[in-house]
Amino acid sequence: RINLAGRGSKPHRDKCRRTKQRQGGAGIIAERRRLSGCLLGAASTCNLFSAAFFSQDERGSESTRSGQAHLALVGFAVAFSLSAMVLLSMGKTHSASECRALPRREIT
Repeated sequence: RINLAGRGSKPHRDKCRRTKQRQGGAGIIAERRRLSGCLLGAASTCNLFSAAFFSQDERGSESTRSGQAHLALVGFAVAFSLSAMVLLSMGKTHSASECRALPRREIT
């Protein structure tokens, strides 16, 4: 007997839909992903400007406006990256334990 009901089966899709409905629907998750993508884009833009236009001060020398701008941009890039990671981790649709509890494919 061959049972091909795996992860793409109707019960699995229904369970995922119920989980999304409990979390407020798929729209909120898509918004979080979109916002986190924008935050990662802003972080990479800050890193690009920091490296291309504002040189870092040498250690032990006096601070310059260019060095201060470099540090400020790197700080913003770190804050944007961490915010994006938090938003992405909040966008899970279901837990790993729910997927492990699904029936496996049996070939007999």
